[in-house]
This record gives sequence, C-alpha cells and structure tokens, in this order.
Amino acid sequence: MPFVERMEFPQKRPLKQALILIAIIAAAFGIWLQNRSQDSLVKNIIITNPQIIQITSSYLELSYEIESKLLSDKEIRLLCVVYDENGEEIASSVFMVNARAGTKQTRSRILDKLVRSPKEGETFQDIRINIIKRKVF
Repeated sequence: MPFVERMEFPQKRPLKQALILIAIIAAAFGIWLQNRSQDSLVKNIIITNPQIIQITSSYLELSYEIESKLLSDKEIRLLCVVYDENGEEIASSVFMVNARAGTKQTRSRILDKLVRSPKEGETFQDIRINIIKRKVF
C-alpha cells in the first residue's frame, strides 16, 4: 500500500501579539469616543418648561421646549415620567425626537399608557424629561 503524506489544511498560524494589542486599543478608543459623543449630546440639547396641557382619565398631554445647540440634526431618545404629589409614578413613556440643529422648538406629547388614572383635581409634583444615553458598559 502506498504511503501518501497530506498537508495540514488549513494551516494554523497564531495571531501575532501586536495585532491583538492593536485590536484591544482600537476597541477601547471606540468605546471612549462613543461615551464622549453621548456626553456632548446631553450638554448641547436642553429640555425646559415641561407642563401638562390636558388631563383626562385615559391620557395626559404634555408640552415642553427643546433647544438644540448641535451643528447637525440629531434623532434622540427621551424618557418622560410624570409623578403625583405622593411621588408615585402616574405615566411614563420612551419616545424618539428629531432635534433640528440650532433651533428652539415647543413640542407636545400624549402619554396614553398610564400606570393609574389621574383623580379629579389632582396636582402633579414632578414631570421629568431626560435624554437616554447609549452605553456600551
């Protein structure tokens, strides 16, 4: 019987340590750059004057002002939470807003998924509208 010697396929070649080091440094730089851009987004978009326009048993209508100091249009994710006078959550919503560059706009939003219905003549303690930052870790 003839003896046939085969080549090892595929050939196993380990990665060089320099390539692994470059990949780790590039990943760390990418994470740092993303966190820095998200921090600058929070600094350059200002949300002021949140107030309730209309109250019904099935929804709340909010009004707020958004000012963008960015150089280009940006789509951002906002979290809106409404609290009653006891500090309990009445309604919350996550939604997307397109912030135009260098403008100040008045916007409104309807919160129709309530935790509980507002009572007749109830006052609200706090309305918070925050920017949700993307995080890697």
